[in-house]
Amino acid sequence: MSSMFKGLYQMNTRCNGGRRVDRDRVVAHEVQLDMNGRAGQSGWRKSSWGTRYWYDALALFFLAAAVRFIGLDHTPLHDELYHVLAAQSWLENGSFAIDEGSYTRSRFFTVLVAGFFYLFGDSLLAARLPSFIAGSLLVPVVYVWTRWSIGRSAALLAGLLLVFSPLMIHISQYARFYALQGLLIASATFIFYYLLHHNFRRHTTLMRTALLGFVGFALLLANHLQITTMIAVAGIGLWFFVFVLYQLMRAPKASRKPWIVLLAGFAGLGLVAVAALFNGTAEFYWQSLNNTPHWGKSAEGSLNIRFYHYWLLEEYPALWSLFPVLALLGMAKKPAPVLFCLSIFVVAFAFHSIAGFKAQRYFSYLMPFLFIIWAAGGSVLLPFLGQQVKKILEGEWAPLKRFMPPALQYGVFISTALIFFLLSTPAFPLVARMLTRADASWPENALYRGAADWQAAANALQGKIGREDLLITTSGVMARYYLGRYDVELNESNMLEVDSGKEFSRDYRTGHALISSGQSLKKLMQCYPRGFLVAEERRFLRAPRIVPPQTVILVKQTMTQMKMPRDSKMLAYMWENDEAKLTDECRRLIHRRE
Repeated sequence: MSSMFKGLYQMNTRCNGGRRVDRDRVVAHEVQLDMNGRAGQSGWRKSSWGTRYWYDALALFFLAAAVRFIGLDHTPLHDELYHVLAAQSWLENGSFAIDEGSYTRSRFFTVLVAGFFYLFGDSLLAARLPSFIAGSLLVPVVYVWTRWSIGRSAALLAGLLLVFSPLMIHISQYARFYALQGLLIASATFIFYYLLHHNFRRHTTLMRTALLGFVGFALLLANHLQITTMIAVAGIGLWFFVFVLYQLMRAPKASRKPWIVLLAGFAGLGLVAVAALFNGTAEFYWQSLNNTPHWGKSAEGSLNIRFYHYWLLEEYPALWSLFPVLALLGMAKKPAPVLFCLSIFVVAFAFHSIAGFKAQRYFSYLMPFLFIIWAAGGSVLLPFLGQQVKKILEGEWAPLKRFMPPALQYGVFISTALIFFLLSTPAFPLVARMLTRADASWPENALYRGAADWQAAANALQGKIGREDLLITTSGVMARYYLGRYDVELNESNMLEVDSGKEFSRDYRTGHALISSGQSLKKLMQCYPRGFLVAEERRFLRAPRIVPPQTVILVKQTMTQMKMPRDSKMLAYMWENDEAKLTDECRRLIHRRE
């Protein structure tokens, strides 16, 4: 450790005849680019590229994989089970059926999950492997591009921020498509930038065509997974438009034709956009952007345009507050790649801020670009701070050399500052909790962990729910996965999402009846002599847009609460009604086949 601090200290001392060593110039193979896309004098040294460069990338990949593997078997979140149940059907009969419904959103990801079931068996761990792999691969992808376009110090900072991001760990352990979408968008955008800023003569026409084809395919697949990909494309388009104008102004008259052609292409895209305004396409995307599920609406119905600002301020207070400063420092070092990331991030940040519904996972594909901006600025700021520490040590602290070597003093200063930064940035203590604490110990409103333990509830209810009993739940797919079946979902938000939005509507994803009111619950209690309600504490007691308070009161007054395992965060209620009569109308209400 002392030798490491000694090395850092020496990198901030004067040498070679009084000249200060530039740490980035120590990395001789760093490619220097200007806005015209030409390589600088340092060039690309194959010996360095092929050794230390890839060692760093591999080390970051294995570090990311190790961090993401810890807790990969955490208790599942609601939406994961849609892909799991649909993937089971895909393996069984080639459909996306869940009971009498069908889950067709992001079908490619469901098929991918089915493939991992085929290879490794049916389990939540196997269902999360696609996200785990994609989330781990994203780290070296970001490192390689940042190393090539900005420098090693910025690449390491960006990679480490990505490795230890709570949100990025979360989506890498989540059987949904967000990690794969982020990998596809990052890969496509980085390759697109590379093609514009790299000497084309290094590649054959076939290779360039293949790379452009991959860019298009990756963006189309990412858009299939999540429609927010179009927001990233808008940011890329804005940057590309500015880039083309810049090249057109710089190019000699004799070589302006390609750029004029590209501008004409932009004009054509403008006509397409105008046409989209009239044929309903633009309206569809705008409605999708502003669609807010009932459970996601605030009590006041506010759009809360500062949601992402407050969230970033909560998890990264210092870095987010210094965002403009770090962006300026990054642009001072390498304007082209930082402006590229800024264009994508700022456009998407604005779009997501005005969108109807907001959640951190929707924002996850933007985090690599934000981390690169922070890292680019940090790679300029940190050496400067190191120089200031050296000045302190050479000034008033100089007499302390008798008792403590300068390198050790330097290490004390740097370590103290680093530890304070890590502890005062909530994201990093949160990661530590994610890696060390079991789900049962998390509060029920935790952001990334602490979901209710349905497996514990299933074990407690085993043998108690008969085949003839009616089973109601607040989370249909959870009950379907852990209890093997359910009849009715008590969920006002899901009920309002279907076409009719009325009591006893049918959920298109599962085919089961949806209710929300106490009146509907009373009807079912009059139909079945015995029934059960199984629910998560949070969804049942503290989510009024899922279970209305009046319905909660009715359940407590008319049903008997059953004992659930401690720390399971689950509730179960039972009713018995000897006067109940099961009629054809009852069966019709819940679409149950006896």
